[in-house]
Formats: sequence, structure tokens, C-alpha cells
Amino acid sequence: MVLLHAISNHFLGRKHFSVTALVLTTPGLVCSILLARWGKPVFSDKGQIISSGEDLSGEGGLIEHMWDIVYITWICLAMTGFFGGLLWWMLIIVPAFALFKVASFVIPYLLPAAGRMRDAMSSQPSDGADSGESKRQQKLRQRQSKGAQGAQGGRRR
Repeated sequence: MVLLHAISNHFLGRKHFSVTALVLTTPGLVCSILLARWGKPVFSDKGQIISSGEDLSGEGGLIEHMWDIVYITWICLAMTGFFGGLLWWMLIIVPAFALFKVASFVIPYLLPAAGRMRDAMSSQPSDGADSGESKRQQKLRQRQSKGAQGAQGGRRR
């Protein structure tokens, strides 16, 4: 990807080497090297497999975040190579998302009132939520009770 960036800069008339590109691609490069190392199997001297390597398709963990950093770095490299250096600001997505996640975890501990309010809002029962029924089940139960009342009322006459 760095080569594509350098070639596109050359053909688009940008003759300078981008130190910004080198600095900002470092996290993506480190993540891709670590992912390659973790995913590679380890063999013994006799050729037997000692470790088959980590599963790099893990969801919801560090590996997934590392893949996101690698993909965003590649996208930024391609976009800045063709459209200009201002698109490096797209890399702010990564620390902004990390800051959002940390803040959503830490704020309830720093501001206990905010945490209690959030818990109270999420625990307020909506109509029929305390019975564990879905809205569809509630409507069917109401129709059945209305139908049973109508049938009883018709027999009494």
C-alpha cells in the first residue's frame, strides 16, 4: 500500500516524500506485522506443528480492532495517494472511536448520577414488558380476551 501511495504521488506530480505518510502508517504496519506473526503456524525441527497460530477472524476483541486499524490505514493511504494529503484526517476515526468506548465505560464511574439515571431508564418497564411478552403476543392476548368477552355477552341475551 505504501508503494501504491508513493507511485500515485509520483505520477500526480507530487515529488516530495511524505513523512506524514510514513508516520501515520506506522500503527497499521505494526498491527499487520503482529497479525502476520500471530497467525503463522509454528513448526518443530522435525516438521511437526507445535502451534497452529491464532484465529485471526475473532470477533469483539483486540484482533478485530487491529484489523480495523489496518483497513483504515490502507484506505487512508489509497485516498491520500489519489486525492491529496488532507485525507489523513480520516485517521482520527480510530482514536475518536477508542475515546468514545473509554468514555462510555468510565463516565458511569466518574458521575454516579449519570450511571444511575441510565440504569433507571433502561430498567423502566414498557407496556407489558414486565410480563415478558412481545408486543405481538400482547395484541393477540388482548384480541382473545375481547373475543371471549364478546362471546360471553352474546350468550347472555
